[in-house]
Amino acid sequence: MPDLQDQQYLASEQYKDSSHLNARIQLHQRFSTNPYGWFKWVFDQFTLPPEAKILEIGCGAGSLWTDNRFRLPPSWSITLSDFSPGMAREAKRNIGLSKSKFAYVVCNGMAVPYPEGTFDAIIANHVLYHIPDRQKALGEIHRTLKPCGRFFATTIGANHLLELAQIMEGFTPTKGMYYSSALNPNGFTLENGTEQLTLWFNQIEIHHYPDSLNVIEAQPLVAYIQSMIPKTDLQLDDNAVAGLKALIHRLIDQSGSIHIQKSSGMFICVKGSQADD
Repeated sequence: MPDLQDQQYLASEQYKDSSHLNARIQLHQRFSTNPYGWFKWVFDQFTLPPEAKILEIGCGAGSLWTDNRFRLPPSWSITLSDFSPGMAREAKRNIGLSKSKFAYVVCNGMAVPYPEGTFDAIIANHVLYHIPDRQKALGEIHRTLKPCGRFFATTIGANHLLELAQIMEGFTPTKGMYYSSALNPNGFTLENGTEQLTLWFNQIEIHHYPDSLNVIEAQPLVAYIQSMIPKTDLQLDDNAVAGLKALIHRLIDQSGSIHIQKSSGMFICVKGSQADD
């Protein structure tokens, strides 16, 4: 089973480029029941000054910013970081070299290469459950935030994509391959995140994003599943892929679609002023 806190695996296979991530994003974009869109909702939660300095940890291919490109205040200064050089390159290409408000850096969330009190806001979008020493990362986030700076951390809940997990566990070739941070007791979820964040922040809000999937085509769901098990020694052979696709077709034919619940949301944390620390 892939370990989604294994930094070598994540950098060299899962997130060496955006191909696996894109398969998952496309499933959500095509079959989500909430028409507003995840990245637009995330951006809506930002309450920041017009000249904010912002750091995103784990920027991926830059989708948060490309989906909101026309909403960016002109004086924001945005640093996009990722521990995968391939992802940082793709973010830079997708956003465009002409966007001078953006800077790019390759770094690990457990060692943020900026001085204390640099940023008005730090964003970690579905990232914290990938970091093996989460408290070290949260300490770095707290250190590099300005007093009264905001930390926006999105994650998933315990029942996120539960029906998909059940399909994979019931299909013999994929049994034991499925990994979800929501199922990991040591992960970072909507249920256990507050406890982890309170060691660093005394002002914490949680906002929930209402959504689900209503999948009416087999191939996008198969592509999603394959993106979650990309390790060479776990790859499904052609017969297994054909069997999985046939199973999903049958499930869709039985009910007209496969309904999959989603549980996603955001923690909004405020760093205390120097007098409060």
